[in-house]
Amino acid sequence: MFKWDRLLRKNKLPKDIDFMKDEIDDADMDLYSEEEMPGDTLKNEDEFEIVEMEILPNKIICPDCGGVTLEGLEFCDKCGGEI
Repeated sequence: MFKWDRLLRKNKLPKDIDFMKDEIDDADMDLYSEEEMPGDTLKNEDEFEIVEMEILPNKIICPDCGGVTLEGLEFCDKCGGEI
């Protein structure tokens, strides 16, 4: 869960909202910034940038043949010798 918080970043800039500039004249319309009017048909959805990470398994070298083998295996992939 914590890993995804680091990998996802918001692409949007923070929007300024003016709260109650003038309480007498049209107070309900002053609550919204110019971009976020209640009658807008566009939806305000969060957009996230996708960050991809490739996770590769650890590899070791076989002592018998010098071939590259995945770590954790009991036998070499190339020669079949015991690691």
